[in-house]
Amino acid sequence: MGSVAPWHKALGANHPDVALTLNNLAVLYRTQGCYADAAPLYKRGLTIRESALGTNHPEVATSLHNLADLYGSQGRYTEAEPLNKRSLVIRETVLGANHPHIAVSLRDLGLLEMRQMHWPQAHDYLQRAAVIQVNRDVAAAGDDQKSGEGEREQRFAFFNFAESLWELGQTKLGRRDELMAEAFAAAQSAERQAAGAALTQMAARFGAGSAALAQRVRERQDAVRTWQDLDKKLIAAISAPAGKRNEGETAGLRKALEDTDQQLADVAARLAADFPQFSELTSPKPLTLAAAQRLLAPEEALVVFLMEVDKGFVWAVSREEADWHRVPTGSKALGARVAALRQGLGSRRDRGTQSRTGLGITLLAHAAATARRPDRG
Repeated sequence: MGSVAPWHKALGANHPDVALTLNNLAVLYRTQGCYADAAPLYKRGLTIRESALGTNHPEVATSLHNLADLYGSQGRYTEAEPLNKRSLVIRETVLGANHPHIAVSLRDLGLLEMRQMHWPQAHDYLQRAAVIQVNRDVAAAGDDQKSGEGEREQRFAFFNFAESLWELGQTKLGRRDELMAEAFAAAQSAERQAAGAALTQMAARFGAGSAALAQRVRERQDAVRTWQDLDKKLIAAISAPAGKRNEGETAGLRKALEDTDQQLADVAARLAADFPQFSELTSPKPLTLAAAQRLLAPEEALVVFLMEVDKGFVWAVSREEADWHRVPTGSKALGARVAALRQGLGSRRDRGTQSRTGLGITLLAHAAATARRPDRG
């Protein structure tokens, strides 16, 4: 606490800047695994912010999130959940139900439910987060640039969503096809997070040959930058202490953000109407499973995989049918699956049959995915 003492003396023990210092020190302790030292600092910072800024302030939501995250990492789920829920309510109140920060809170709650194997609740939270993120991506169409860490977090969130769908499908057998289709869309959204920069560059080359298209793209880029600037100003405005907050300015910024959201939607609609090929190429809206099947020729099959370090999912799709499997990525497990594949294919050849979906294509896709990364088994 030595580094905090000068702030206590200079600003007073209950100043918001003291809360920020306490939070930063707690983060340091947590990264060192000193959870018992981090928790009281998070709690003290939360108390200061509630007192100095008001109970519904965005920085209070941040303190609640940080303390909940600490508890979640310790397996203290019953203590973490109400903190996460309160953080979500504050953010919805001050930012609106569809703000990107709301998706972050929903993902946190979804992950917390996953850790407790509460799959229906995890699905509901992660589905809401996915809808917010996809709608945001559709509006910006790749012009809303994220950091590398932000892209990884969002990709992992879509992976978690797919996992919640898989687990839910193990108990809701009558909904398996519906859940498989929903996860198929989530896989596309996950992989698009990693491909965002490449798609943006491709879109720029696409638009270089058309002045009208380039103008539309610039309009969208300008609108995205305007939205980001207004959002920063709104967060700064609502972050002022309650007694110093300019409510007229805050209301004006909210209205300007709503107008910019509508502008983004209008630009997207004009792009789709005037340049449908470009719009289809750059749109992050996932292809439905049924639409993918309609695009396949009778003898074609589509394989989609979504992989993480220790597990993954593979979809095998033909015009007539589709299947979905969870697969391990360890080398031993993969070897066992490949052996089973060889045996299965041999028996099918003996019977004069051919499998276009199911385990065969699934394992081939998994082998291809595993070959692209170092062995982690």
